[in-house]
Amino acid sequence: MAKTIWQCCYTDCTARDADFMNMFMMKPATSEQDVRQQLGTVADQVQQYALAETTLQINALIRLPKVSSSEYPQLYRGGMAISGNTLDNFAPSLVEFAGNAGPTSEPLIYPFKDALGNMLQPGSIITLKTPWSFSNDLEGAKVWQRGVLVTCKPPEGYDVWPGGADITAFSLNPDTFEVNFPPNTRLEIESYEWITIQGKPVCHFIMRMLGYFGGN
Repeated sequence: MAKTIWQCCYTDCTARDADFMNMFMMKPATSEQDVRQQLGTVADQVQQYALAETTLQINALIRLPKVSSSEYPQLYRGGMAISGNTLDNFAPSLVEFAGNAGPTSEPLIYPFKDALGNMLQPGSIITLKTPWSFSNDLEGAKVWQRGVLVTCKPPEGYDVWPGGADITAFSLNPDTFEVNFPPNTRLEIESYEWITIQGKPVCHFIMRMLGYFGGN
């Protein structure tokens, strides 16, 4: 976790930013070791707060009005979460990652090329460990992709996107339509291909939403 926090490089989301570090109950850091030392004193409390925040978000998302799948037949996501700036962080963000079982001394890293050969191969079903944000803006998703781009289809036979909710009014960028899906949402990987965006290779997944499979 310390390594991931230190490597974050999104705008205003760096270990040197006071507001970002305050989310982890820490002060701005000058090195990965600094992050590691601070985290060691607050990790248990941060975990408790994260679980509470996740529970609150799940309950909000499954109760807010759903988004019409006929109005929005496809949604797009720049696939890497803010906590992952390399492709090797992508698979560990999913429930199916075997390393979730520990040991806790091992980093949550899994070579992306290996994941494509098993848990991310076409036909696989993946389950979100954290919320995923989507929009109807493909070009915007390409800007944020960090090596992974997701085009998502709704479940067959559904008039709405299940589990997810329109959170545009709460978004940091209210000019962009935004839909969030909670942890325990499942998707089926239909296919993937490597494309080029701004001269860099990007893995473009086509996925189908299966729905939310958590508690109420």
